[in-house]
Amino acid sequence: MINLRKNREKLRSALVASALFSVVLGGMACNNDAPPTFSSTGSADAKVATDKIAEAEPLYEGRDDMTKARTAVSVLRQAHAADYGNYEAAWKLARAAFFVGDRTDNDSERDDMFREGTMAGKAAVQLQPNKPEGHFWLGANYGGTAAHSTLANLSSFQDSKGEKEGVL
Repeated sequence: MINLRKNREKLRSALVASALFSVVLGGMACNNDAPPTFSSTGSADAKVATDKIAEAEPLYEGRDDMTKARTAVSVLRQAHAADYGNYEAAWKLARAAFFVGDRTDNDSERDDMFREGTMAGKAAVQLQPNKPEGHFWLGANYGGTAAHSTLANLSSFQDSKGEKEGVL
C-alpha cells in the first residue's frame, strides 16, 4: 500500500514537472516582437486591483503557512474581480491557486483551486498571449488537475499539450 502511494506521488510529481517544463520552454520561445497589449481595463477599479495585488504579495511570500496562501488566493481573487483586464492579477491568482491546490489534503479544495487557477491562467493568456507567466501557470494548473484526477488526466494532458503548442 505504501509502495502504491509512493508510485502515485512520483507519477503526480512527474506529470506536474512535465507540464511546467513544457510551458516554460514554450514561454521562452515566445516572440518578443509582438505588438504590446493592454494589461488593465483602465477602469477606476484598476487602483483597487493594484492595491490588492500589493496586499497579496507578502501573503504569497509567506505561503509555507497555508493560511497565508489561502488568504493570498482570496485577496488576488478580489483584485481580479476588481479589474478583469489586469494581467498581473490574473497570473498571480493562477499561481497562488496552484500552490494551494498542489499542497492541500482536501480533495474538494484541490479541485476548486485547480479550476480557479485554470480560469485565471486562461484569462492571463487571453490578456497577454506573448507573456510567459500566464502560459506557465495555466499549464501548471492543467498538470495539477491531471495529476489528481484519473478522469481529467487525458483531457488535461491534451490541454497542456495544446497550451505548449500555442505558445510555440
